[in-house]
Amino acid sequence: MQVNAVIQDDAKRLKHAEHQATDLQKRIDELNSDLSSSNSENQRLASELTRLKTQVSDQQSKIDALQRDNNKLTGR
Repeated sequence: MQVNAVIQDDAKRLKHAEHQATDLQKRIDELNSDLSSSNSENQRLASELTRLKTQVSDQQSKIDALQRDNNKLTGR
């Protein structure tokens, strides 16, 4: 009789552990998906930042050239 109780208790524990493992795997899959999305967004933003830095640099070069031209025209 005690052996059957132990077997039933172990079966319940195993079923509970399997349920927990399934839940954890689902959570891991969700986190991996979130991580992948975050990495993609990070790459997109890094590219956008590089593009904007290049534009700022180009605009600053144009401003500098216009200031030099202005200084030449005003005799400074």
